[in-house]
Amino acid sequence: NNFHYDDSASRESYMNSQKINSRHLEELQEAAQGLNSQLQEKNQLYNEIAREVSPQLKELNELLDSLEQNDQDIREKLCYGGVLNVYIKRCSNLLIMSRQSGVLNVGELWLALSESLEYMRLYGIKAYGEKKGEGFLYGKDAILVYESFEKIIESVLQKTRAVMVLLDMKDVLSIKIELDWVKSTLNLLEIQKKFEKCNGTFETFSEEDTLYIRGTLPLLGGGVS
Repeated sequence: NNFHYDDSASRESYMNSQKINSRHLEELQEAAQGLNSQLQEKNQLYNEIAREVSPQLKELNELLDSLEQNDQDIREKLCYGGVLNVYIKRCSNLLIMSRQSGVLNVGELWLALSESLEYMRLYGIKAYGEKKGEGFLYGKDAILVYESFEKIIESVLQKTRAVMVLLDMKDVLSIKIELDWVKSTLNLLEIQKKFEKCNGTFETFSEEDTLYIRGTLPLLGGGVS
């Protein structure tokens, strides 16, 4: 009898293994693409944070490098460093949270403003704040409010004796800032343009030795006092 070797089973096994290898390769490629996409997204976020807080980070590093043990104004420098540091931390948090959904609860913005006011009190300024109502707004708008507040505060920190901040949510988000012993300051026109670009308003006026600032931005929901 002639022995006949049937290799059909081997061929089928080989083809199946090739299909498995091909499918496994596709899964690995998809996983790699997903990972690359996540890494790109994280890199974009880190770059965005770096751009947003770079002026404060640069100033904080310079301030720390300049500190000496026998500095007579070391306490003032450290307190100012605290103001810069809390902005870097809180602004980074707002950027991370806004990236997740694009929308933020106004309460998150208020936490950032409140902590900045706390560090202003350590600096020696009478700083008060109040929030009325609840609501939601675009993450970019929350960051605009906090960024604008920081620019204003940094420019008047050595001049003002008292700061009052009111965050009010009715039909719109409204932030009111009163600065004692200040008649004008830098960045106001630049801030006004940014608010108007986001469908908001921004106005200032001074009376005697006090500067009054009011900015508004659209709310996405809430607005209940």
